[in-house]
This record gives sequence, C-alpha cells and structure tokens, in this order.
Amino acid sequence: MKSPKIRFKEFQNDWNSRILGEVCNKFDNLRIPIAENLRKKGNIPYYGANGIQDYVDGYTHDGEFVLIAEDGANDIKNYPVQYVNGKIWVNNHAHVLQGKNGILNNIFLNYSISSINFEPFLVGGGRAKLNASVMDNLTFRIPSDIKEQEKIGEFFRKIDGILDLENSRFKKLENFKKTMLDKLFVKDGADEPQIRLGSFKGEWNSRILGDIGETYCGLSGKNKDDFGHGNAKFVPYINIFQNSIVNLAKLEKIEIDKRQNSVKNGDIFFTTSSETPQEVAMSSVYLGNEENIYLNSFCFGFRPKEFLNSYFLAYFFRSHYFRDKVIPLAQGISRYNISKNKMMELKIRIPNDIKEQEAIGEFFRKMDGILEFSQKKITKLENIKKYLLNKMFM
Repeated sequence: MKSPKIRFKEFQNDWNSRILGEVCNKFDNLRIPIAENLRKKGNIPYYGANGIQDYVDGYTHDGEFVLIAEDGANDIKNYPVQYVNGKIWVNNHAHVLQGKNGILNNIFLNYSISSINFEPFLVGGGRAKLNASVMDNLTFRIPSDIKEQEKIGEFFRKIDGILDLENSRFKKLENFKKTMLDKLFVKDGADEPQIRLGSFKGEWNSRILGDIGETYCGLSGKNKDDFGHGNAKFVPYINIFQNSIVNLAKLEKIEIDKRQNSVKNGDIFFTTSSETPQEVAMSSVYLGNEENIYLNSFCFGFRPKEFLNSYFLAYFFRSHYFRDKVIPLAQGISRYNISKNKMMELKIRIPNDIKEQEAIGEFFRKMDGILEFSQKKITKLENIKKYLLNKMFM
C-alpha cells in the first residue's frame, strides 16, 4: 500500500517513504535545562518531556517546531508530541524538530509523529528513552505534495480546536460544581449557606451525625477464594472512592452469606483507610434495590434513621464543608485510618425542610448529568481523532 486508507479525494499521488532525519532539521543543541531555583518568572513557556513545565523570562527557540519527549515513565502516554510556534524555552528532555522547508509541513509532522507507536524504539528501564539516533532513523511515509500535508495538518488542528473547546467547557463546569459544593452548604460558624436555591430561608439544623443514622460493618471472615463467583454481589472499595453515587454496573460477585450485612437503598458508604489524610472517609450513596448486596470489608455503612434526601446526602458528604470536618480525624503514618465512632460525634448542619434537601440534591444530580454528557462527548471526539490518525497516515 502506497497511500493511506482515507485521504482527501483531490490528491492521488503515492506517498513516499522517507527517513525522519533526512526531512527534518534537529535543534537539540539549543536545549538548556533550568534549575527550578534559578528560574526567573516570565511569559515564555518552558517545555520539558511532558509539556509546559513553567513560564520563564527568556527563550531558546523562536519559530515553528515539533517537540518529541526524549524520556519519561514507561507509560507511552508520557511521550507526547507537541506543535509549537513562537518563542519557547526547551529543556534537555524534549527533542526539537523542524520540517525542511518545502519538503515537510510542521503541523503535518506533528500529527504524523503522533500516529507512530514509539514503544518498540524506547531503551532503558524506569525512565525509558527515545534516543536521537534512533529517532533520526525512523522511516515513515509522507505525501510528496506539500499541499496534501498542509490540508491534513489543518484538518487535525480543527479537531484539536474542538477538543480544546470541549475540554475547556468541561473544566469550567467542574470548577462551577466545586464552587457550588462550597456555597450551597453551611460553613462552620454560619447558620445558613451563602447561596440558597429558590425561596428557602432560615437556619439549617445542627445535628450530631450519629443521631440521624446507625453504622454497620462490611464483609467479614472472607478470603480471596470467596470472591469472583456466586449469586450475591458486593460494592468494591474503588466504586465508593470514585463515585458520589454507587455505580450499580460495577458490583462484584460473591457467594450468598446470610451472616453478612445486606445494604439497602439510601445507605451511605464510607472508606475507612487511604494513602493520604485527604482521601479518608470518601463517601458514596447506594440507590439500588437488589437483594444479597454486601459492602466490602474496607468500608463501613451508614443507614439514616429518618427520612433524608439521598441525592442531598450524596453531595453533602462530598462537600468542602464535610470534608474539612472529617480529614482532621485521619490517623496513621504510611496509611491513614478513620474511626467511625469519632465520625459519628461530628456536628453537622442540614436543612430542616426536606424540599430544600431535594432541591440541592437535584441541582447537583443535573450538574453531574451535564458533566457526564460532556465527558462522553470528549471521549467520542478523542476516539474519532485516534481512528483518523490510524487511517489517514501510513
């Protein structure tokens, strides 16, 4: 095959096989590392292996270039290719290439190199390396017509522009949610939140956490042979850690055991240990209705004794207000644990009006729906780009 599977119809010529070092100029000799304590802050982007490391005063390169990571972790994702145009500082962890004028378009080069799997060419251990000599001798195919290169390059730049826009929107939504998790719940020393939804007024009630619910333990008396089979299921630790509401599609199998505590709709699960204090007591609300569902042994359950809105609780226990209360309770050195008895002594403030609980819960539920839709859109665009990189290059 001498042309890619997908191409613009106005171009018919075969693609030529070329050696990278023959069609690119390399400017590695201009790279200069900067010790962090010697950096003078400025507005020039300072690039390393994994992108922009800092902004500094001064530059090593000025023009249109393609940067390829020289070394990084073994994960191939840590070997990004970056198109840059303008003044930049590049340290000694990124190769600096520039397509030869009239032979190789730099934007095309950026995406062409991005379609190559570097993994077979890496050498070394913990920080595998893409040697300059190996890179220079990479063989790849390019269109002989520079206009086809330009059109392909601009096509992928437009895709990246759409992706940048969607990622920016997603980040803004995430930040908005974080702000509202701070503003819609009462802070210590206050009687009501900074922002109220609708026409709700009045102080929130001060309650002791243990007075509004009871705790229970997760699975006990099990070994590794008990997991992965059976007609019952359990909620794994990672499901709770990652989700404010349990993902019912990611439960795991176990045998039915009537001695264990079965979970119920509306229960809240808390993780009991973590690697950092900031990650203790991460919570997740269970909204399923199946029988014979248990909780993993590294978490404990909390079952409200009175009617409280489950969606409100899902976001309340993930709010800055509650997290600021629970993090100081973490104890440990290499691994941190939390006492559920100490947690149950915490004083919290919640709305007395169930309607306000419902309004707050629904607000965040819709926010998460928008975020999920946005993330799916980004993933779909990334998959389309990946497919086209595979089909439009050789």
